Amino acid sequence: MLLSKAYLAHEPSDYIDGAFRPLSGDGIVTRDPARPSSVVWSGTPVATHAEDAVAAARRALPAGSALSHDARRAHLERWRETCVKHAARLAAAISREIGKVKWEAELEAKIVAEKVTITLEDRVLARVAGFEVAAGAGKTGVCTFKPHGVMSVLGPYNFPAHLPNGHIVPALLLGNPIVFTPREKGASVGQLLAELAHEAGFPAGVFNVVQGGGAIASRRATHPEADGVLFTGSFPVGRRILEANLDTPGRLIALE
Repeated sequence: MLLSKAYLAHEPSDYIDGAFRPLSGDGIVTRDPARPSSVVWSGTPVATHAEDAVAAARRALPAGSALSHDARRAHLERWRETCVKHAARLAAAISREIGKVKWEAELEAKIVAEKVTITLEDRVLARVAGFEVAAGAGKTGVCTFKPHGVMSVLGPYNFPAHLPNGHIVPALLLGNPIVFTPREKGASVGQLLAELAHEAGFPAGVFNVVQGGGAIASRRATHPEADGVLFTGSFPVGRRILEANLDTPGRLIALE
């Protein structure tokens, strides 16, 4: 029996357009670092799921762009509440799959919700608040902020919930749908984030999770329908992502 059954509500799955799509096989297998013979999560990535997820995010973009700031904030507040409610599940997933000791896993689970609190502070929101400036006699200059588009989020394994969440929360606050691909060593943690997002009630297509190894992650990093790539990981991989996107005008690249 997969150990992730203790904290996941669904069989190994991707999460696309508000629905879970089961995965079978053993293309990705994660194991308990303390008991390597114990399988935590197992599933084979499906390349077409990545394409479907980007398409779903693209469809969700117009409605997400039209949402008011207060509506987006309300979605994130529900996300925070859900993460607080299920912090023990999230900590169990992090500890079991990544091998963190209990106190460190619990700390990471806690700061997933706290990231929302920090992002919604007035001093942070001021950075993306519209404003007006005098532009000459009888003229006023107006600055407004709008969503950039579909964001590809590529997560690391060492902080499989906290670090991608650091990209996801600001993206969603500004109306950018996301497609998150967890590092294959943290597959069940990524799926659990999808389950929590589903419970939090994000609109279909706004929050998508697609499992994948290097090939799918590479495709996601250069997908023509992705408007931005948000990545946390090694310098060599980050450099390859940057170089692969140098000739793509308007694409946002955030490497951490």
